[in-house]
Amino acid sequence: MHIITVPDQKGTAYAVYKICQKHRAESTQTRKLEKTRAETEDTFVAMLSCVHGISKSKAQKIASKYDSMTDLATSEDVEDTLTEIDGIGSKTARKVINELNQ
Repeated sequence: MHIITVPDQKGTAYAVYKICQKHRAESTQTRKLEKTRAETEDTFVAMLSCVHGISKSKAQKIASKYDSMTDLATSEDVEDTLTEIDGIGSKTARKVINELNQ
C-alpha cells in the first residue's frame, strides 16, 4: 500500500481525481505504471518524478515554479515555463503536459 500525503483538501481532491481518471483509462487500455524514483516526502515532487524523463532534481525545479499539481495543470503558459528550466526541453515539457492531461 502506498500512502500519499497532500497539503490540503484541494490537493486531496486533485489526487483522487487523477487516480480515478487513470483507473478509468486502464479499463480501456493497458498502461505501464512507473514507480517513483524520488525518495522524498514531497508528494508533488514524487508525482512529477513518475513522468519518464523527469528526475528528482528536475521535479524539484518544476515544483519551485508552481505551488501545486493543480497550479501546474491549470497554468496557461506551462510549456514555456517548463522549458525555461535547465534540462527541460520542449519534448520533455510536452511529456509532462501529456501526463497531466491523461
